Amino acid sequence: MKAVLKPDLLMGTTDGVRREQNVLIEGNKITSIAADKSEENDAELIMGGQNRILMPGITAVGTPSLFPFRYRLNNNLISVSDILSTITPTDAHYFALLASYYFAKQGITTIIIDDPFPEQSARAALTVGIRPIPLVSAGCYKREGDLLKEYNLISQKWSSTEGKVMIKVCDPEYFEEANEMSERVFVSYKDPPESEKIILMGDGIKGLQHPKGNLFINTNIDPLGEWITNVKFGISIGVNSKFNVNSEALDLITRVHLEAKKVFLGLTKWPHEIIGIKAGVISAGYLADLILLNVDEPPGYPIDPLSPFDSVLDSIDKHIETVFVSGDPVIDGGTVLNVGEKDFTRAVEKFNEVLEKN
Repeated sequence: MKAVLKPDLLMGTTDGVRREQNVLIEGNKITSIAADKSEENDAELIMGGQNRILMPGITAVGTPSLFPFRYRLNNNLISVSDILSTITPTDAHYFALLASYYFAKQGITTIIIDDPFPEQSARAALTVGIRPIPLVSAGCYKREGDLLKEYNLISQKWSSTEGKVMIKVCDPEYFEEANEMSERVFVSYKDPPESEKIILMGDGIKGLQHPKGNLFINTNIDPLGEWITNVKFGISIGVNSKFNVNSEALDLITRVHLEAKKVFLGLTKWPHEIIGIKAGVISAGYLADLILLNVDEPPGYPIDPLSPFDSVLDSIDKHIETVFVSGDPVIDGGTVLNVGEKDFTRAVEKFNEVLEKN
C-alpha cells in the first residue's frame, strides 16, 4: 500500500523535529520525507491535518500473560509461581491478547516478550498486529526445558528480517551457551560479564555503579542514578497496576529528572538500535512503524513549541488516532482493528476459571 501522511509536526526524524513535511510509505517502509505534494496523486491513503503529530512507534519489554493478575501481584495477593502452576498455554494466549490490545493503545509497535509463555504471547501480539520479539528464558522459570532445542524451535517460527528471537539469561550457568546461540543476550543476574552482545535488565543492573552497556530499565525496581544520562536505554514495563510504558516514561522525567528528549529516544530510537531493528526513526529506508496523534484537545493541546518532547510524551496514549506496523494500520480512528468483544469475553472466562483455582 502507498500512503501519504501529512502531519503538522514530525517528531523523531534524523534531525529531531520538523514541521509541515509529508511522509511517504510504500509497502513496509518509509520512502521519503518532503514538502512536495506530487506523491499524493497515486496514493491509496492520505492522512493527517491540523493538530496531527507523527512520531515513531514504541518498542518495550513486557510480560503479556500476567496482565490480568497485575493488581493481585502488586498487592502480594498471589505469586508468579501460583499463576504458573494454574494457567494453561491457552489461558496464557487469551491473557496476552488483552495485554497486546493495551500495548497497541499505548503506541507500542514492537513488544519484546519476557514471559513464561513466549510463543502464546507472541501469537497474541501478532493477532493484534504488533511485532513480537520473544525472549527464550534460561534459568528464569522452573518449567524450562532444553535451551538449544527451545531456542531453535522458537527462532524458526518467530525470527524474521524485522526482528530476531533472543535469549534472556537469569542464571550465569547458561550464559556461555546462550552467548554462542543468540546475536544478543539479555542478562538478568548480578555481576554480569562484559560483552557488546549483552543487554542488561533487572538483576543485571542492580549493584552496578555505572552500567555502560545497553539496557532496558524499569523505574519501579531499578536503582537509577546519574549514569542513566550517559547510556542508551529502553523501557521494561513493570507488572504493576499501571502496566503502561508511557507512565514509566513520565516517571523518568518526574522522578529521575531525565531530559524529555532522552526519554523520547528511550521509547523510540534507542530500543530499536539495541535489539537491531531498523525502526524508531522517521527517515527513508526505515520500517514504517508510526504513531499518528490527533492533539486537538487537552491534556496534550496546545503543544508547547519550546517543549515539544514534554508535550508529546504527555499525549501519546491519550491522543492516538492511527498506529502503523510495517505500513499496515493496527489502530485507526483510535480503534484497535484486529480484536474485539468476543476475544475479551473469552479471556475473562479464562481469567475467572483461574481465579476459582486460587
